[in-house]
Amino acid sequence: MKTDLPPKDKDTIISREQSNALLKIQRDILAQLALGNEHQSILDALCKTAESMVDNAVASIMVFDKTRSCLNVIAAPSIPPSAITQLNGLAPGPQAGSCGTSVFCNEAQYVFNTLRDDRWKNLKQFAVDFNIGACWSNPIRINDHDPIGSFALSSFEPGQPSEFCKRLLETCAYIAGIVIKRQQDEDQLWKLAHYDPLTDLPNRSFFLHHLEHAIQIAARTRQKLAVLFLDMDKFKDINDTQGHIEGDRVLKYIADNIRANIRGGDTLARLGGDEFVVLIENLIDTQQLSAICEKLCDSFPAKLSINNIDYPLSISVGVSVYPEHGKTAEILLRNADTAMYEAKKQGPGRYHFYHDTLTESVTERLQLTADMRLSLEQEHFLIHYQPQYCCKNGHIVGA
Repeated sequence: MKTDLPPKDKDTIISREQSNALLKIQRDILAQLALGNEHQSILDALCKTAESMVDNAVASIMVFDKTRSCLNVIAAPSIPPSAITQLNGLAPGPQAGSCGTSVFCNEAQYVFNTLRDDRWKNLKQFAVDFNIGACWSNPIRINDHDPIGSFALSSFEPGQPSEFCKRLLETCAYIAGIVIKRQQDEDQLWKLAHYDPLTDLPNRSFFLHHLEHAIQIAARTRQKLAVLFLDMDKFKDINDTQGHIEGDRVLKYIADNIRANIRGGDTLARLGGDEFVVLIENLIDTQQLSAICEKLCDSFPAKLSINNIDYPLSISVGVSVYPEHGKTAEILLRNADTAMYEAKKQGPGRYHFYHDTLTESVTERLQLTADMRLSLEQEHFLIHYQPQYCCKNGHIVGA
């Protein structure tokens, strides 16, 4: 590999002022992190601060995508969008510029002349187009593990980095790692709070928040929306006979099946147990809901074989529509749940639309239960027993 070597007489000492400047960067950026500033603004500020300390240079931060196969720019406030577009998707390797090579080798890369260095062999046109004379990059690590990305300074003139510049790269890469790790932790906590870990679907809390927002939009635009409450029929039989591990597998299957049979813009969530809910927005004609419900009910096979035992597999669906059946998230969800239980009364694999008489019957049943409990406590019931006799011997056998 052809590389440029630094002069032997290069000074390797940084001044006290430069050391204090590096400490100030850490204090200032970490203070922003402690104050809860937005992560993107912190990373942009880190790049800007580094640029202010090096003449004729711009800073950038690249990190792996979700597949860990290529790098994308996440912060580069002074780099043109067209350059960022060309950099995105950079695959690490020995000839992937300073950043891709830095991540590939897991060590700092100091390219003094981009047009002469083999590490920039595949990016020479990029260097010409955007006037990159030199580029120095340091890998970003989290907890001293493998690199997740790079922090780079690109100079508009060929040249080697000073010792201070190298220390600046190390410091900025270290701070960037802390900020990115903090963001990852916060994202993970947010996901744990709003998503179901088994199916990776939104949970009840997130769904209700989304439903409330959808209701506000529907009210403003005078549109309808629908809530579909789905419950698997006789799921308890699978859990009781096959255990929760198999039960969880069935729940994942149900979630995937529902997801595959709703529109791309619809929202699917798991409320808990074997209960799922679908939000259908921008509803033009409520008659289309019947077709959607029929498609969902018909999408499940008649039987599901688990450990050589066939179990009937079907769902019951209850439907409520905004604004006819409620104007708040809680009421719409409750009424869809009520309609679902009415569907179960009709048999497995059915759907039912909510109507006011369902609430009236539920209210009457609850009131009757409450009255009976009160009557028992106040001894209002008078019980009479009728003896039962055996016809053969005339003895009392029951009452």
